[in-house]
Amino acid sequence: MYFLRQSTRIIKHLFYHCSRSKQFWSEFELYWCLISNQRICLCLENVLFGKLYLWDCRSKQDLPNIYGFRTKIVAKYETEEKISNKDSLKENSLKESGY
Repeated sequence: MYFLRQSTRIIKHLFYHCSRSKQFWSEFELYWCLISNQRICLCLENVLFGKLYLWDCRSKQDLPNIYGFRTKIVAKYETEEKISNKDSLKENSLKESGY
């Protein structure tokens, strides 16, 4: 079992206090430093970004890790970029047609 099944399965525990989650957030802090040259220290209040990933891992009984999370980040970024490009094309088309 990858996540501990404790009787007090509360959201704060799952997303922050759980040893698996804490390890994940430590890896993310290192990853962020590598890609941005900025050191961050995540606390309970600012870990919203990876909650869905951690929940998915728990649901699938997968061990959370930075590599799986990076895959999700890349997929999300590519999707957002495609949407942005599509919106820009529509906007340019409307400008060219006089609207």
